Amino acid sequence: MTNDIWAYLEILSRSNKTWLFGKGKDQIEKINALEQLARIGKPAIINKLLPFLKDKDQQIRTATMLTINILFSRLKAKKEYYNTLKFCKISVSDLDYFESQFVTEDFVTILNIGSLNRSGYIREKAVEKLGKLKSPKGLSFVIYRLADWVPNVHKRAKESLYSFLTPYFREELMHNLSIFEWLNTVERIDLSEIYQDVIRFLIVEHRSETLLSFYKIQDKERQILAKELSKNTLTEDVFDLIVNDKHFLVRILALNHFESLNSFHREKLLNDKSSRIRQSTLYKFKDESNFKVLIEKYLADRSGGIRHLARFYLKESGINFKDVYTSNLNEQKNIIGSILGLHDLEAKESEKLIAAFLHHDKTKITKIAFYALSNMNSIHADTFAKNHLFTEKLGLRNQIIEFLGRSRKQEVLAMAREHYKKSDNDMKLSLLKLYSLIGGYATISDLMLATIDDSEIIRNQSLHYIRKWKSEAISLFSVPSENEKTRGVKIYHLVNEVHTKNKLFSKNPIEGLNFYFQ
Repeated sequence: MTNDIWAYLEILSRSNKTWLFGKGKDQIEKINALEQLARIGKPAIINKLLPFLKDKDQQIRTATMLTINILFSRLKAKKEYYNTLKFCKISVSDLDYFESQFVTEDFVTILNIGSLNRSGYIREKAVEKLGKLKSPKGLSFVIYRLADWVPNVHKRAKESLYSFLTPYFREELMHNLSIFEWLNTVERIDLSEIYQDVIRFLIVEHRSETLLSFYKIQDKERQILAKELSKNTLTEDVFDLIVNDKHFLVRILALNHFESLNSFHREKLLNDKSSRIRQSTLYKFKDESNFKVLIEKYLADRSGGIRHLARFYLKESGINFKDVYTSNLNEQKNIIGSILGLHDLEAKESEKLIAAFLHHDKTKITKIAFYALSNMNSIHADTFAKNHLFTEKLGLRNQIIEFLGRSRKQEVLAMAREHYKKSDNDMKLSLLKLYSLIGGYATISDLMLATIDDSEIIRNQSLHYIRKWKSEAISLFSVPSENEKTRGVKIYHLVNEVHTKNKLFSKNPIEGLNFYFQ
């Protein structure tokens, strides 16, 4: 804990003043301390705050509860709950007292904390009360206790859970489906009977209402629910939900019932944005008489796997695949898939045709053309890279830097160094990456210079690359040229002087680099 947090906790721990003017000031200081703890505190201090829920001053009790609510809401990961709250000092009688002192929603927070206590008696009492109150905020904590190692707590949790199986809590149950899956995995406990009762409640007893709420729940819960729905014969409305879902792991479940899909749903899956779904759907058609006609449409698909699949099944058809891709490019259709198709076939004779797309209006097409040409060792890629090294399109710039760094184009260093002087931080970061990729003695001086840049971001990134350079220096198997040695020594002394004087890092980042220029 930080000193500030300890200081605020110390203020709360002071004895209440009883004299006339001191009491008001004391109350104000304590409430202010609670406000600050709500702002900067961590959930771990909830244990320190619980005693103040019994303070004689009503306003302090209220402020404490508000702070605990805020800190409790910061717990997100499932494993965090128990590890953070198991040692909270709370008793069975405390739960009865808090029930009489706080409104239901606040009391539910206290019960949620109690349900995670290391004492089985506290957990049992908390879960029992959560079942009686039936607040949506407490449902997930009831489900957690289904995996409790104390039989009585498990029993109470089960009773409480079944009390939530009413139409009012249907959506809340849907929102918590992933906890059952998590408990089965992490706690290694069989909750299948209870889980199936919940699923039956949702997709049998209240099926129509559950389907109407399907898109209201998160991806993980929709996947679970769709998986359960797909175990049985699907109706048209369920097909619509699954095929139109935004998550591919939900949409792909429709293929479990391929024979029941209508032509509209099949067509939708054949054109799905997910290549995995498109390819899986194509496999479903492979035994049909018109399969070769169908798959010919996928010769220029954006997915390499699908293009390969199409060429495999059409290899005896007499189709000239290069001609197909060339014709597509000439007609400006299926551009990305066709460029990649020619790249698949290593069609070096098509370099000039692909190069025409380096200047396309759409950056993604430019990037694909550059990608294809850069793997063909094309002069077009080399020329384009040098001319567009400083493009403002970050994705394309990164692609060019990877290419130039990989091919060790040291002749671009003069250009890069000159441009670096007038660059903003984003461009400098890109050029530092280029220096690092080119590597060797040619660029270590540039990395040293960057450690005294005005920007802390640049300085830190240069430190990262220098550490990388050092780790690789042993495998350089070369000595610096006279020019590299002269420049390296000169820049080392310049930069070292700045670091000695200004202490830009806790430790001089270039210490020992002079060794490499001896």
